[in-house]
Amino acid sequence: MQKTLIGAIASHDSVRKNVEFSTILRLLYERDRELLSEFHFLMTRGTFNRCVLGKDVGDFQEAGQLTGLESPVREFMIENTTILPR
Repeated sequence: MQKTLIGAIASHDSVRKNVEFSTILRLLYERDRELLSEFHFLMTRGTFNRCVLGKDVGDFQEAGQLTGLESPVREFMIENTTILPR
């Protein structure tokens, strides 16, 4: 099956942008998982950690502002994302 690639980068200095991106992924998954399955995501390690896993090495995580995705959306994104090398 061919998939369309989507490159995604969320700014490391904006909690709002990271949370909004996570929310979009969750809503797309909930609304039409089959459609979302037609895509494969490319993300930087930082974007993946913040938006999918809810982890950050900076102040966002310490303040508890990043939530990431919950299962099963998280597992779906882990399986359908390639993390770009530095």
